[in-house]
Amino acid sequence: KQDLKRLPKGLVVEGVLRLNDCTSLVTLPDDLEVKEDAHFSGCTSLVGLPRNFKLSRALTAVSCTSLRSLPQGMEFNSNVSLSKCTALKYLPEGFIVERGTPGFEQTFQKQKGSMRAGDVGELGFHDCAIPEENLLPGSAGLKSPLSCLNQARYGISWGALGAAMDCYETALNYAGRREQFGVPIASFQLVQEKLVTMLIEITKGQLLSYRLGRLMDEGKARPAQVSMAKKNNVAVARMCARTARELLGANGISLAYSPIRHMANIESVYTYEGTDDVHTLIVGADITGISALSK
Repeated sequence: KQDLKRLPKGLVVEGVLRLNDCTSLVTLPDDLEVKEDAHFSGCTSLVGLPRNFKLSRALTAVSCTSLRSLPQGMEFNSNVSLSKCTALKYLPEGFIVERGTPGFEQTFQKQKGSMRAGDVGELGFHDCAIPEENLLPGSAGLKSPLSCLNQARYGISWGALGAAMDCYETALNYAGRREQFGVPIASFQLVQEKLVTMLIEITKGQLLSYRLGRLMDEGKARPAQVSMAKKNNVAVARMCARTARELLGANGISLAYSPIRHMANIESVYTYEGTDDVHTLIVGADITGISALSK
C-alpha cells in the first residue's frame, strides 16, 4: 500500500476507510465519501483533504507531515486527531474547549519572579472530543486569534508606557527630594540627563501609539505597524525601569518604590504577545519584502 498514489473518483466507502502509512498518496478525489471513520495516519505525502469530502464519523490523520490545510466549511461529526501534522497552518473554524473536557490539562507555573499576580501556565489537549455547539462558525482559522493579537499588542504599547511613566515620575519626585552634598540630586547634570532621556522616549512612544490608534480607527493599520509600537514601547519601558532604579540608588531595590517591580514585570511583557526578536523580523520583512523568520 505504500505505492498507492490515488483513489478512484466517485468512491463511496460504506464502512471504515484505512489508508495508514500510504506514503505515496498525495491527494484524494474531490467527491470522496466515507460512511464511518477515516484513517490517514502516516500518509506523509498527503497535502490536503478534498473540498467536498463527506465524512460521517471520526478523522484520524496523525503524522501527516505534508498536510497543509483542511477544507473551509468541513463538518466533523466525531473525534478529529491531527497531532504531529507539522505543516498544518489552517483549520476551518475556531472552537471552545471547556474546562473538564477529557484530554484537556491545565498546569500552572509556580515560583515566578515576574507577573506574580497573574496565573501563567500551559494548556494541554490530547484527543479532546469537542461537541458541535462549541464550534465558532464566524471564525476562520488563525486569522481570528491573530486579529486578537494585534489588538492586544496595541494595548500593550500603551500599557508599557504606563509603567514607563510611573518609573519616570517616581524617579523625578525622588530626585527632587533626595539630597546629597547639601543639594537635591536633581541638580546634578547626569541625573538630569537620565530624566530627560526617559521623558523624550516616553513622549515619542505616546505619539507612536496615538498615531497607530488613529490608523486602526480608520482601518488602515498594518500588523507590522502594531509590531513596531509593541517593540519600541516595551523597550522604552525596560529602559525607564532600569534608569529609574539607578536614580533611586540603594532604594531602587526596595519594594517601597515601584521601579524594581516594573523591572521584573516588564520582562514578561518583553516576551509575551511576540518577543522583541519576532517583532523585529516582522518589521524587517515589511520594509525589505524578505522574510527572515525561517532563516
